[in-house]
Amino acid sequence: MKREIEEFKKLLVLGIKKVEKVLYEISGMDVSVKVVELLSKNFTDMIAENSFVLVQTISTEKSKNNIYFAMADFEFLKFLSALDKNADLLDEDYLIDSFLELGNIIVGNITSVLAYLLGKEVELHFPTLITLEKLKNYSPHDDFLSAVLNFSVKDIDVSGYLLFVIQLDILREMIEQGGV
Repeated sequence: MKREIEEFKKLLVLGIKKVEKVLYEISGMDVSVKVVELLSKNFTDMIAENSFVLVQTISTEKSKNNIYFAMADFEFLKFLSALDKNADLLDEDYLIDSFLELGNIIVGNITSVLAYLLGKEVELHFPTLITLEKLKNYSPHDDFLSAVLNFSVKDIDVSGYLLFVIQLDILREMIEQGGV
């Protein structure tokens, strides 16, 4: 498991560099994202209550794996409102759309690094947005690693935590191809 943890952290660091660049390009804000902690425990307990979870499925010749992305606290909402001064944080549809858009940026950049490192064709399925309650009903039974990510916006006083979770099968496939 030690090798998987090391490779997961390297993957995240490479993906996060791309995420920070893209977020700066679209917002003009200096956003910092750091890996705080890597865990292999039940991640559903770390997701903020009433939060949504973005599920991205990646298929290769060998396997079909899920990546999960969620808010670990609600500070992320302040970031959404900083991006859009006209944001209505009471409008659930707006929040869902904004979370999905930013989640796609974060997950998409990390999975693009993963796909490159796999060195083969992968199929990315459309991301699905589910509730925490639904996730608990079909919580992944496979091995996985979770990363608690701290994000902060340097121009404004906003920081908080996000959760990025990957199944070990796809990570092990990456390692078989040489790793990071």
